[in-house]
Amino acid sequence: MLNDLQAPIEHEEEIEEFRLEDEMLMNVGKEFADLQHCPTCGVARYKEGSADIRWHRDKRVETDDVLRHSADAEGWKHFDFEFSDFASDPQNVRLGLASDGFNPFGQMSTSYSMWPVVLLSYNLPPWKCMKETNFFMSLLILGPQSPGREIDVYLQPLIEELKELWTFVDD
Repeated sequence: MLNDLQAPIEHEEEIEEFRLEDEMLMNVGKEFADLQHCPTCGVARYKEGSADIRWHRDKRVETDDVLRHSADAEGWKHFDFEFSDFASDPQNVRLGLASDGFNPFGQMSTSYSMWPVVLLSYNLPPWKCMKETNFFMSLLILGPQSPGREIDVYLQPLIEELKELWTFVDD
């Protein structure tokens, strides 16, 4: 095993690229927030999919009295007004939370339920944000019956993590 570890690395270019990206991430702070490329090595800060994350700001067409995307809703606009610093960067992630339970055995006589709790990125265009490949299953609540009003007990750790993420972004 030691011989394998001492052997020369075959993919030195990839290792160097990862090192440069890691260095860029470690050095990215508020003073680099508007940069699209690393000032040291020129590596792109965002990957190809970043255009989709900005879709709600860059490509969405507003139509009067038509709700085609969450960004058309009054709640989104109110959030943008209340948290203008967050809203100023279209790549800041906006999440929606959804949950619905079902009986995995398909028999009403069997008492058991599963409640997946899913996070969705509302930054994406509608035809992508509702695809299963873009769902983040954050919880799976199992039990002999639905959580009902006690669902908040199960959601509390997730909400705490999301608050921590918000605080990290807000700093």
